[in-house]
Amino acid sequence: MINFSKLKKIGDIDYFQGAFLSLFVDEPKGSLYLCSWLKKLDNSHLWLVFQVRATDVLSYMQQKIDHLKLSKRNIEKLYYLVEIGANAVVCNTTEISTEEFLKSPHLMAKEGLFFDEDSCEDEAELLAFLHQSKAFESFRLEN
Repeated sequence: MINFSKLKKIGDIDYFQGAFLSLFVDEPKGSLYLCSWLKKLDNSHLWLVFQVRATDVLSYMQQKIDHLKLSKRNIEKLYYLVEIGANAVVCNTTEISTEEFLKSPHLMAKEGLFFDEDSCEDEAELLAFLHQSKAFESFRLEN
């Protein structure tokens, strides 16, 4: 289970009148998470949260893969549906399996959506962070 209080926002990969796709890091562990906006609820917003590798996020930002393929490259094989209310308070979290995720009606809406640099205000900072994280990932795999 993700400890949301340990997540630090790195930046918004996709932003238009609000964040659609944001990158977070679990600072103690160095694990990366993407938060993908799904829909507005009555008094909150529903987000899909999953763990990713820096190399996969870079592939997305280089337009090598679309949002759907990026979403399927989850490391943990668990996805989290997170309801976030006012002041970024987590109201509810539900774990879902890969099988459940693949049946999600929100999933197909991500197919064919590629990175758009015009929707990324934090591109330079995100790329610098991801390249640093990619080097760290390679180091961990080698040792």
